[in-house]
Amino acid sequence: GSMSRSKRLVLASVGMLVLLGGGIGGWWWIIDPAWDAPSTRTEQLIAEMRAAARGEGPERHVFGWALHTRVKAGLVGVTAIGVPTDACASAAWVFVNRGNVVINDMMPEKISPQILRQFCALKGQRAKLTWLQRIEDVEKNQ
Repeated sequence: GSMSRSKRLVLASVGMLVLLGGGIGGWWWIIDPAWDAPSTRTEQLIAEMRAAARGEGPERHVFGWALHTRVKAGLVGVTAIGVPTDACASAAWVFVNRGNVVINDMMPEKISPQILRQFCALKGQRAKLTWLQRIEDVEKNQ
């Protein structure tokens, strides 16, 4: 083929990392050099959603789309719309251990990095991500 052996090997090992979810927060900077640092903006999104759960979040998240919070029946729901697929998958992976995630209006039954990513990619390049948690958990989930 036209690809060198070493380049193929690198791509294969990056692929394995992605599949294993081992470096879910830090792998795509290898693939996409446009990221100024590994997952910086994703980390900012996660921080903004946590702030929103406390009622302190910005009206627009780091990727420029709406971020809103709703409190209902003892649950706090933080929804970010227009989240890029990679950021959606990584943020969902963080929040899934701190409540429930609803991605593109669906709640995944099984959880893995690949499944979260598939849900995030359902509507194309941008996803709607909602993090649900009980009001009493907001402090400890920070």
